[in-house]
Amino acid sequence: MSSSTGKRAAAPPSPDDARPLKAPRLDDTSPIVERSIQSVRWLANVGELKSVLHAVYGHPQPSSKIAVFSLEHTLIKPKLLVQHFTGTTEWRWFTEDDRVKDKLRELHDDGYALVIFATLTSSGKEHVDEFKGRIANVLRDLNLPVRIFTSTAFDPYRKPAPGAFIEFERRWNLGKTIDMDQSFSVGSAAGASGSLFDWDLKFSVNVGLSFQTAEQYFLGEPGDTNWRFTGWLARKHDHDVPMFMPTNRRLVMKKQRSEWDDPVFEVVFFIGPPSCGKTHMWTTRFEGKDYVRVTSTDPVQLQRLLERDSPTSIVVDAPLPTRAARRALIRLVEKHSRAEHGVRAFVWNVDEDLAKHNHVFWWLHGKGGGEATGGVGERPAWLGEEDWRSWFAKYESVNFEEKYEEVKRIEFIFDKASFGEDRFKQWREQFLSCYPRDPTRQAWK
Repeated sequence: MSSSTGKRAAAPPSPDDARPLKAPRLDDTSPIVERSIQSVRWLANVGELKSVLHAVYGHPQPSSKIAVFSLEHTLIKPKLLVQHFTGTTEWRWFTEDDRVKDKLRELHDDGYALVIFATLTSSGKEHVDEFKGRIANVLRDLNLPVRIFTSTAFDPYRKPAPGAFIEFERRWNLGKTIDMDQSFSVGSAAGASGSLFDWDLKFSVNVGLSFQTAEQYFLGEPGDTNWRFTGWLARKHDHDVPMFMPTNRRLVMKKQRSEWDDPVFEVVFFIGPPSCGKTHMWTTRFEGKDYVRVTSTDPVQLQRLLERDSPTSIVVDAPLPTRAARRALIRLVEKHSRAEHGVRAFVWNVDEDLAKHNHVFWWLHGKGGGEATGGVGERPAWLGEEDWRSWFAKYESVNFEEKYEEVKRIEFIFDKASFGEDRFKQWREQFLSCYPRDPTRQAWK
């Protein structure tokens, strides 16, 4: 994430970015103005999905030193002994004294840019308005130049995914190189013993910053450093297994086994959730080898290919979660194939956690992605939770009644030859579980 010098050059903006204008610096001898003329300014939502609220207090300046803070249970906590915040005034600083404000003032005086990354569980107007009112009170009481990004959706801009930090680094630090050794992050969700919440710790790892809890940073306490990464972990995924089983038959069939044999044609069903590797399988193994790719279940398109005078083999790379949908296409092949196409099924052994991790990773780092640093791999259109439910809620495993000539089980193996060791390391070490989570899942060391 950083160079040998500990600094990371700011990523260049994409061509269609509207570059924010540099705010005029306040008088250096009096950087903090009267509260009466300061206010929180809510700017246009940021991020390609426009799901991130963006506000500033005062005139935050770009800096090579960035101090990143979570908001709730880090800078502030509820007035009452409850977990959740309500209202615009029912909050207090994390410490009973002024230590939070004093520490932030020291950072500002030392040239640090103060950046808060927060989250909301609802984007409803009433909820957002209440949050904005609370933020106004917090920042007016702090009275320091601050920038705050608040995720309102479960998407790549929500912690622990690094999209909001990438957005800040790419557009709002005005080209200033970030010194990753001097910059740091403070949060509360660190996966300490007894806690299932660890997104602040994972966010820090994702963006390459050192991490402390609020207790460590503001109170000087050693705190509970028995942190755990919970949920599914990419680093535990096994890439050393065979890519497909059984292995006694080729992935791609030869059109003619020998010069004396008749040509052999087939239809191959790619069966698996989004972001499991089907498109990559097509581009690296089948494309250009006498196969045609079909990306919908439209029977008319498939029938026309089956009835061509010059037949071809076909890959059906389309949503096929149910047995009924697959059997319907098999019957179509049997009825309309002029070349006696056989039918094989390639079934990806990819669960929901792995598929979602792949999806967020390539959305952020693929070609055209938010990273804007020359990522490799195609960037998918963003899929929300309802899109995943449309696959996993309907999926029925392949069985013998579907009458395939062969069923291959395909494992997801990161293609280091195509994407490189650095990209593989990034895939393996990042935590991208930004979708609604099941808090009952087992925590892993």
